[in-house]
Amino acid sequence: MKLIIGVKRSCKCGKCSGLYIDKLNAEYEGDDVMPLGFNNFSLKDALNDQPKSGQGMRFDAFVIPEICPTFKKLKKEA
Repeated sequence: MKLIIGVKRSCKCGKCSGLYIDKLNAEYEGDDVMPLGFNNFSLKDALNDQPKSGQGMRFDAFVIPEICPTFKKLKKEA
């Protein structure tokens, strides 16, 4: 699911949700979340160089660490 600034979005099953607070900081909820990040520059290059057929260009992606100051998991309320 793509996060958007100021708009809380949920996955199709409703077990995960999140939003960007600003252009850098985000929050998410859910135990079934696998936070991924994409290098915007390499993604943009891959999209701009999309071939008509064959294999597309690779871009950089990464798993966001469990402890990350800009992407925080919200704690469940008791």
